[in-house]
Amino acid sequence: MEGQIDLNSWDDFAGVYLKPENVKQFPLVIVPTNIVAYLRDKSLKTDIDFEYNGKQRKMGLNRTNLKVIRKAGIVPIAVIGKKLTFEKIKVRNPTTQEMVDSFMLVKIE
Repeated sequence: MEGQIDLNSWDDFAGVYLKPENVKQFPLVIVPTNIVAYLRDKSLKTDIDFEYNGKQRKMGLNRTNLKVIRKAGIVPIAVIGKKLTFEKIKVRNPTTQEMVDSFMLVKIE
């Protein structure tokens, strides 16, 4: 039933943004259905929309992942419909200085 929350899992409580801790198995392969760029705190942000485990999700693309796309010679809008493969890596959170999980784009098909 659409709009119903599955109380047998935490998946529906994760929010619309997919986080590495919510991915059961890597590599993660997704096919973007949309891409949106917007300004937040005077900084350009880029999100992609895709389906994961039957639910619509979003992922914010960081500068490193955007560089991978750019180096592949692909303009942002052209990632729609491409198969993107991500691995999980550890990065330093610039605010807290803690090591956190993140997505690293490793392949575009």
